[in-house]
Amino acid sequence: MWVRDTVHFKVRNASLLAFCVCGIAGVLVDIDHLIAYFLFPELSGRFLHTPLLIASGVVLCGLGAYLGGLFCGLVLTKGKKTALSHGEA
Repeated sequence: MWVRDTVHFKVRNASLLAFCVCGIAGVLVDIDHLIAYFLFPELSGRFLHTPLLIASGVVLCGLGAYLGGLFCGLVLTKGKKTALSHGEA
């Protein structure tokens, strides 16, 4: 019974975390409309969309490179250990 409760607790926490992070990110993207309206009326309401697009692109490229390198490292390491264990050099 404790296994079921632990798994349920961890799954619920991961789902809640993803929901909160995505919700906050969705609100923060559009907060520049309010900033432009109240603080900088001469600017467009979407003046922060371009920097946010560039920043998110850089983050996605970095994550892709990191996860791709991690995957390749694990696959190549696994293949190397298998070849060495069979006596091949």
